[in-house]
This record gives sequence, C-alpha cells and structure tokens, in this order.
Amino acid sequence: MKNSRENIIAAIEFDTPDRLPLTFDAFNVSDVHNVSWNQIGTGDHKQSLTFDEWNCGWSRSDVKNMGLVTEHPLEDWEKLDSFQWPDPDNPDFYKGMNDRFENSDNKYIMTSLFMVLFERLHSLRGFENLLSDLYLEKEKIAELADRVVEFDIKIIENIAALFPDKIDGIMFSDDWGTEQNLIINPELWAEFFHHRYSKIFSACKKAGWHVWLHSC
Repeated sequence: MKNSRENIIAAIEFDTPDRLPLTFDAFNVSDVHNVSWNQIGTGDHKQSLTFDEWNCGWSRSDVKNMGLVTEHPLEDWEKLDSFQWPDPDNPDFYKGMNDRFENSDNKYIMTSLFMVLFERLHSLRGFENLLSDLYLEKEKIAELADRVVEFDIKIIENIAALFPDKIDGIMFSDDWGTEQNLIINPELWAEFFHHRYSKIFSACKKAGWHVWLHSC
C-alpha cells in the first residue's frame, strides 16, 4: 500500500495510484503537507487595506473576503525608475520554513508561489493597463515581466538550495480564463507568456519538483 507521498506521485506520473489522492484542508484531510515561505500574499484579511511584498494594496469590504488589488504601484510607468523591487534573497522570506516540515512524514511536501506572472503583472499595473500594454507598451511590459520571472526563479532556487530533496512540488496561481475563453488572444499568449512560464517551470524541474498551476 502506497503512503500519501507515493500515492500522489503515482497519480501525477500516471503510475497506478492505489486510490484517489485527497487535498481537503478544510476538513483536515490531505495527502499534502504545505511548507510555505513568508510571502505576504493577500495579507491580513481582518484589515481593510494591506500591502504585499510588491507594494500592491489589497482592499476588503465588510463582507469577509480575500480582497482585491486596488492600489497598483506601477499604474504610472513614471514610477518604474523609483520602484522598490522585492529582494528574493531577503532572509526574512525563509525564516521558520524549516519548522514547517514538522509532522510531514510520508506526505507529499509542497511549497507555493502566489501570483506567479500574469496576476502579478496586472496587480502591479492594473488590469486594463496590462491588457493595453501587451499591444502598446511591449518593451516596457516585457521588461517588467522579465523582472517578475527573475524574482520567481530566484525564490525557487533559494528554497531548493535551503531544502534539497525535501520538497516534491510547488503550487502556482495565475487565473487565465473567463467563463467563455482565454482572457487574451491565444497567439498573443503564446508569443508573450509561453517562454516565460517555461523558464519558471524549468527551474522547478531542475529542483526536482512537480509543477501545480491553479488557473481559473
């Protein structure tokens, strides 16, 4: 009988799992053990406004929710020269990670990176701005996208170096779909985004990790 880790790996790699893998964290039933780095993400949901490590401002209403980015630090391209880029080598990002492996025996160990590329770009620039940039400001948005990719890859490399052979996979988030189709033209997606995702995912594969992509 395969343990949780072996069963998930078998499922991902089409190698006859013994059963359907489970990830029901809400019910405290999961074959996965999450080991997060200290990414702020959506911030403290009890506060009406919080800022993440990219200085994107997350606003929340009185109704309990994760929030929505309403303050975009690079909404104006003139702010690019003075923008304070997050440092992936900041040791505070990784403090306490080692302790989070506790009680992970025989489970599939996963880390994560929130807003990996597309979502990070529109959180920085604003959604409408980004969609226009892909046509009207190709050089600038390419430069910004490459900086985001560099950050992502460095986070991956740092975690892999700190915990060699201890992590099995990484979860990314980047919502790409409307209820009808892809948000942008598929040819534009292939031209602008494909090779950038490939670089990020290649860094994961080099670390020996599976790639999980949450994409509504």
